Amino acid sequence: MHWGQIYVCNPTSQQQLKLPDPPCVSFKSGAHVGFGYVPSKNVYKVVDFFSAEPKSGKGCMVFTLHDGGGNSGAWRVIADCPNIPTGSWCSRFACVNGTLYWRVLRQSYGGTRPNIAAFDLGEEKFRMIQYPQGHLDDYGGDMDYLIELEGFLCLVKSFRCKIMDIWMLKDQVWVKEYSIDFSSLGAISVLCHTPLDVRDGEILFKESQGDLLHYNIQSESFRRTTRLFCNGRFGSPFLYFDNLFSLGSS
Repeated sequence: MHWGQIYVCNPTSQQQLKLPDPPCVSFKSGAHVGFGYVPSKNVYKVVDFFSAEPKSGKGCMVFTLHDGGGNSGAWRVIADCPNIPTGSWCSRFACVNGTLYWRVLRQSYGGTRPNIAAFDLGEEKFRMIQYPQGHLDDYGGDMDYLIELEGFLCLVKSFRCKIMDIWMLKDQVWVKEYSIDFSSLGAISVLCHTPLDVRDGEILFKESQGDLLHYNIQSESFRRTTRLFCNGRFGSPFLYFDNLFSLGSS
């Protein structure tokens, strides 16, 4: 999203497509937009949330992208969604196996509590997922976010800016898969690191300054890949997968 406009880009083909303005007034925030692939239909879908007048409630809109651009070109308003994603950097979506996930806030006894909204891109239906039971108040603060690792939905939580716990949702049960101590890195906060992938016995982290941090799961040690450049500037590393899905004419 750029200046309230939604763009879709295929890095392999270098195609770029600007989506038409949605029919409802959206939040114009990246935290309220989701994007994912539906393998069974070979389509991509963009989901954008809106909240109109107070009496109108809230909902979301879906834009479907077909290979080659055919039948792409219209937003659809679907049924009311249970909650609007919270509007901070830590609430951005995760896409796992054709389902989008957002961190949302829900009213409950004793105040507002975080939950997770899941949107099945194929069925276009919502459901709610609870946080790990009994562990919500162990961390202090709400600097947590959702990611995909090893094909699972993961909830990343930090403790005193030095410990990162990664919870995995396996068979609808939360399991604390990793607990990583960043104290050996000195004053660098755990909040400056975002997990990207797990491969060859290491967890790869994107660092805020653009470096790539490697954490060896067995030895519990770190190493760093530095000086990542992009067009003469420091770049931010992201996972990249070749994909020949065509966006059609842009």
